[in-house]
Order: sequence, then C-alpha cells, then structure tokens
Amino acid sequence: MPHRDHKPHSPDLPPGLDATLVVTQGPQQGLRYHLTRPEVRIGRRKDMDLILSDATVSSEHARVYVEEGSLWIEDLRSLNGTLVNDRRIRRAALQAKDIITLGKYALEVELESAAPSPLAEETARPAPAGGLEAQAAFQQVWLAGYPTLEREALVEVVEQSLAGRATAFANGEQILTELSARLSEGKGPDLIILNTRMPLISGPNAAISIRAFEEGFERPGKIPIAFLATSATPDSESFQRVVKFCQPASYLASSPNLQDFRTQALNLIQAIKKLPD
Repeated sequence: MPHRDHKPHSPDLPPGLDATLVVTQGPQQGLRYHLTRPEVRIGRRKDMDLILSDATVSSEHARVYVEEGSLWIEDLRSLNGTLVNDRRIRRAALQAKDIITLGKYALEVELESAAPSPLAEETARPAPAGGLEAQAAFQQVWLAGYPTLEREALVEVVEQSLAGRATAFANGEQILTELSARLSEGKGPDLIILNTRMPLISGPNAAISIRAFEEGFERPGKIPIAFLATSATPDSESFQRVVKFCQPASYLASSPNLQDFRTQALNLIQAIKKLPD
C-alpha cells in the first residue's frame, strides 16, 4: 500500500534552519538541493521534490522534514531502504555531515547556523546608489550544467556575495523537471543561470522550454535567465535570437580562470538586474 502523501504545513523553513542535501556519490554527483520547505519528498518519480533517477531508488523513497525545529528523515517503505551513516533507519534525526544512503546515492547533510559569515557581513554594508547590493537580492537562484569547480564558484557567489540560496542541477532535464513541479505550485526561482552547453538539453533549448512552461502555467512575470559559459560562444545569430526571445535574459562569456569566472558571474547578474521585465 503506498505511503500517504505528506504536504507541508508552511511554505518556509523555521528561522535559523539552513539545510542543503548534497549528492556526493551516485549518477547525479554534485547536485545540491537547498531545502526551502519544511518537507521534501525524495524518490525516482517525476512528482518528487528531489528526483533521484536511478532504478535503485524507489518511486517514493524517503522524506526529509522539520519537526520541532529539528531536521528528520523517514523511509517511505522503500525497496532498498534508507541508511544514515551506514545504519538502516525507519526514522532518524539528522545532523550536519550525516550521510544518507538511498540506493546508489550518498547525500551529505549540510546544516549552517543563522549567523552571517564575514563575507556576508561585508556585503551587507551600504553600497553606492544603483549598486547590486542596493537592489532586491535574488533569494532563490537555480543553476544548471556546470562542472564541479565552476558550480562551486557560482554557488559561493550566490550564497555569500548575494545573500541568496543556490540550487544546482546537473543538466537541463533536471532543472526543467523541478521547474515544472514548482510552477504547478505557483512558485519558482528568482533567477536561473544556465551553461550554454550541457548534457541532454542545451542551455538555449532549456531557456526556450522555461518560457513555454511559464506560459503554460500562466505564471505572472518571467524568471530572469542568465547564460554564463567558458565554452566557445554559440552561433551568434541564432543564439542572439534565443536571448531576445527569452527576455529578460543576458549572456556573458568568461575565462576558464576561476577568479575571472567569479567576477564575470557577478557582472552577469548585475546586467540581468538592469534588463526590463
């Protein structure tokens, strides 16, 4: 008998609880899922919050949820079970650095305190009028298609410099699947950053699909889309047509040097903030 569907009671996590699940082993290694709700369902089925596509994961495998201010995980009668730190569990509290095993996947729990980091404190200082910090921050930023070092650099820029929350997807298919689920709930990210070349669905094709999804779900307003890539610039004429069609959107090429990549990431976000809706 299928486990009953658990619905969150609130759209937000309790103040001070900042949690991220990081796939450290498995087909989607490097994927980061930042918890923005008090309950997240994990499984292979397309309507799950965190989709792990390998057959060793059950359709509805486990749920991570908040209870009395703490983070918990519960196995949902999965075929292969759920382990925390190599111990099979039915239900268990989660701590920072715990390792959750679901089939072929290992997920590390990242828990951070509410205290701002030195960099966050520095960027919170008043900025000149018209600067990026003087404008509304991107609270939820999704990015897709970047190799490990570039992905880590983008996550750092978003989470520390912009005081936002970054969720990384390995490819275009993953980000479109998650976007469809969020738009069906009337939600979605504040900004999407795409690599131009990425597995399964390229950045330009993913961007066109994003606009189609928004129209299909009748979303008010469009999510800004940013292309940032160290690969060769796409064919200028066809790619510029995509950028124009997907407005508000912007493209910026970057050096493979990580420090330059971080700087260009900030420059790109500044450019997308100035684009008309």
